Amino acid sequence: MSYDGRDLSNTNWPDQKVFHQGFHYMMRYEECESATLLLENYISAGNYEHRYKPYPDVSEIIIK
Repeated sequence: MSYDGRDLSNTNWPDQKVFHQGFHYMMRYEECESATLLLENYISAGNYEHRYKPYPDVSEIIIK
């Protein structure tokens, strides 16, 4: 789970200029191992395709 200070009502978050301080959830070892195995099976079954857009320029954002 993570919250990066994004405004969830804003669907185009790269245009968001002000972010609040966020947090990230650290998984336990057992959860991470289980997720890694599931991901390996998913990839080996041919269900994964890279679809990420290039990361936006964040040099102008303000963190409060």
